[in-house]
Amino acid sequence: MNCASSQHSIEAYLDGELAMSESAEVREHIDGCPSCAATYRRLEQLRNDLRMQAPRYTAPAHLQQRIHVALRKAAKSEEPRRRFKQIRVVIDD
Repeated sequence: MNCASSQHSIEAYLDGELAMSESAEVREHIDGCPSCAATYRRLEQLRNDLRMQAPRYTAPAHLQQRIHVALRKAAKSEEPRRRFKQIRVVIDD
């Protein structure tokens, strides 16, 4: 991996978005390249600063309740599908 390709992949690497093989390539390049290592450290610090300084909001109670109801409803509607899928797998074996 060269610096140009590494520069394009460092942010995805920080976010854990790369496949294991590409992630290993980026890590190896960062370990051996002072310039890319500095970029990595700078982006990592920026990410950490943003996380610490970003405002956090709590959803109002009525919205939290609506979300929980919707999640329970979605989970119930998926249960029969899962059971039938499991039965099909058993029959197909």
